[in-house]
Amino acid sequence: MKAASLTELVDIQYQINKVLNSIKVLAKQTAAELIERDFTTDPNEQSNHLHFALHYLKHSLIQLYFSVQHSFENSLQHTTSLEDFYVLDLELPLSSIQQLEYIVQQEPASKQNEEYTESQEAICFGYKDDIEKLKTVVNQLCYQIELLNDDVTSADELIKALIAKSILPGAVKIQLGCETKHFRYCIDKFMPYFNSLSLANIEKSKIFYSKKDTLITANNLSASGSKNKIEPKEKATIDKIFKHLQ
Repeated sequence: MKAASLTELVDIQYQINKVLNSIKVLAKQTAAELIERDFTTDPNEQSNHLHFALHYLKHSLIQLYFSVQHSFENSLQHTTSLEDFYVLDLELPLSSIQQLEYIVQQEPASKQNEEYTESQEAICFGYKDDIEKLKTVVNQLCYQIELLNDDVTSADELIKALIAKSILPGAVKIQLGCETKHFRYCIDKFMPYFNSLSLANIEKSKIFYSKKDTLITANNLSASGSKNKIEPKEKATIDKIFKHLQ
């Protein structure tokens, strides 16, 4: 693979992400073809050859995707879990997941990559509810209160960060489109549906930026909650959106 011969981190990331995106597109097309042909179960001895071939191709592409990601994970800013790949990228249920075995040995990280990942502790916010409900809430918050700066961050990127099994500090950039006080109120509303969503973990994640493009800290959020109360009408709008999580 071309990336193995590159030395600049930005070049490595570009090449690997290009390969991963190409594999993902093929996997999505194969998964869609299986659904279109009503091949919704695993093939067995009674299945026709096309069912078996498509199923095998899908699994092989997923296996290849995670083997490449595994081999270069020290060079990537953000990695995808198997669960996220099935649910968010392939739009398949968790029950369809097949466990993988890596087919490529991971190479030792270069000195440059070791410096890049040094002392970075992965964060997990621990979402524990229905992902579809979370999608609805995030999309409506983006639409009704401009939760995100959509020139920088999409709703899907925020959803992936919230449900990720692990995310390295600073791996992605989630920039707000609303005032920090509105974001703080939303965080308070989200907290009951997460195991580890706290002001401290938001700061540790180093992925959230204010409307003015300043990294958000626990102190920022604490001050926003105590000094900048939102208007009753705005509060009512947000409360109504969060009823979708109930």
